[in-house]
Amino acid sequence: MAHSIEIRAGRLLEVSLGGTLDVEEVAELMDALDAAIGKATFVPVIVVSDWRWLHLMSHEASEQLLTRIKRANPRIARAAALASSDSPVAALQFARLLQATNHATRRLFYDPDALVDWLGQILMEPEIERLHEVVGAWLGAADLGHAPPDGRGGQTAVGPLNARFHPRGIL
Repeated sequence: MAHSIEIRAGRLLEVSLGGTLDVEEVAELMDALDAAIGKATFVPVIVVSDWRWLHLMSHEASEQLLTRIKRANPRIARAAALASSDSPVAALQFARLLQATNHATRRLFYDPDALVDWLGQILMEPEIERLHEVVGAWLGAADLGHAPPDGRGGQTAVGPLNARFHPRGIL
């Protein structure tokens, strides 16, 4: 699955991951993250990540990701990742990974509303609007008939679509 990393509004760095990351992909991903932060107008950035389609990583890939995330810590003010509770082992790996960054402002969420509320505490209005758009797009992809990587269809990995994140806008 293709990964994406981009800033479209202010300090909000959007990251979407999926599939299985091997050691080489982790290096490429983190190089892309470093490049995006390097081009950012405002640093430190605020990261929102969609990890719902990311699979369990090898120990080596997980350790490399941890090392690279720790290296990026000074340039990231806050980071929130949306994960799926449908894969408890992968979710545990992600939770351990974020905890091991030794940075209190890295959190894993299964509830998109909680993620938006937490990041929204420090975002400016254009960034909040973009956050709603990106999370809505992540959740709406299945609702719009675009099958997620595991082919689930009309339900997201975190449960039925939340009315707040309707694919046609925030309700």
